[in-house]
Amino acid sequence: MAVPEDPFNGKKVIQEDDPIRVMIDNKMNTEEGKELEMELDNKIMAVCSEATSKIVKESIPTGLLKVFPKNNIASMVLTGAKGSLVNMTQISCLLGQQTLEGRRVPRMQNGKTLPCFLPNDPNPRASGFVTDRFLTGLRP
Repeated sequence: MAVPEDPFNGKKVIQEDDPIRVMIDNKMNTEEGKELEMELDNKIMAVCSEATSKIVKESIPTGLLKVFPKNNIASMVLTGAKGSLVNMTQISCLLGQQTLEGRRVPRMQNGKTLPCFLPNDPNPRASGFVTDRFLTGLRP
């Protein structure tokens, strides 16, 4: 198994007293900044949802390694015996955008969503978009 790369290798970590960071933090802590952040989150969720839909449309049921009659999970879901298309998608394709209380994963005061991500990381993965699937395992 390959060792994962260091996500901070070669990246500049923003210092607390950086004037640009101070300006952005001051702007984002206003009502206008919170509205802008919510609008950005909604747009990112829409793009991620569209990407997830395209992946599912291409993968299920014809894009699987074993197709319908020979794939037991597909047989259960497509005949209506057990499970749903969401279960099949999460097992075979990807988990997609994870939400908490209807919103993407919120940022903490330091700008991070989780300790393993950089502050204000724009990557969809940093805000809860999971491209892994249950069949092959999830990354931390």
